[in-house]
Amino acid sequence: MEAFGDNVGAETGLQIWRVENFKPVPVPKEFYGQFFVGDSYIVMDTIVEGEYKSMNIHFWLGKDSSQDEKGAAAALTAQLDELLGDIPIQHREVEKCESSKFLSYFPNGVQYLWGGVASGFNHVEDESKPRLLHVKGKKKIAATEVAVSWDSFNHGDIFILEHQSRIFQWNGRESNPFERIKVK
Repeated sequence: MEAFGDNVGAETGLQIWRVENFKPVPVPKEFYGQFFVGDSYIVMDTIVEGEYKSMNIHFWLGKDSSQDEKGAAAALTAQLDELLGDIPIQHREVEKCESSKFLSYFPNGVQYLWGGVASGFNHVEDESKPRLLHVKGKKKIAATEVAVSWDSFNHGDIFILEHQSRIFQWNGRESNPFERIKVK
């Protein structure tokens, strides 16, 4: 269990790893729900109640993730399943086509971010570069990073602009009031 850590599956909760160089790398909890579209991830939900143990392992594939990375995510998921005594149920998740079970792990929705391993958690963001997030969804909210351009906007959705230490929310005139409340 070295690759995933010694306490993997030992207690109730969510654990997420990003596939980097064919190895699982733990994702810090503050980044749960943020997925880089150039990466693949392994997400495990564990429920332990006395002797009862339930586990679901999802491997999530970003649209720009390499074939090698996608294959590694599937192989690592199978390895983790075997290490846990074939107790978990395995699920394949594809960006923007995720199951309701997978989305339920992220009550504040998911964010799809540009980039991949080279541009991920360990680098310092250039705060002078603005980011525009396109927010949509009725039951489960998802935010997708889009080009910072007026061409990205539409009247039916909500957009969030992050620039330096400021955040602006733009509500399209036809945007859903539920989305507006959820985004705040």
